[in-house]
Amino acid sequence: MKLSNETKLAFYALYKQITEGPCKTEAPSRFKMIERAKWQAWSNLGKMSKEEAQKKYVEALSKAVPDWRQRLAELNKSQL
Repeated sequence: MKLSNETKLAFYALYKQITEGPCKTEAPSRFKMIERAKWQAWSNLGKMSKEEAQKKYVEALSKAVPDWRQRLAELNKSQL
């Protein structure tokens, strides 16, 4: 499974929103393109609530990996 950079940024931003809340850090230098892209993706979420970010994360995961729930259940069974 290969995810686009856009999808990876969306997951990163939603994760940060869930774990830290709205972005309050200063923007990285424009010369640090990867850090800047990650910061921009997170910053663009604005004041989205943790609950809304969690919902959007699950929606994005379901779109990217439709059978993720089944895979997780199988993984959990194999660890018992």
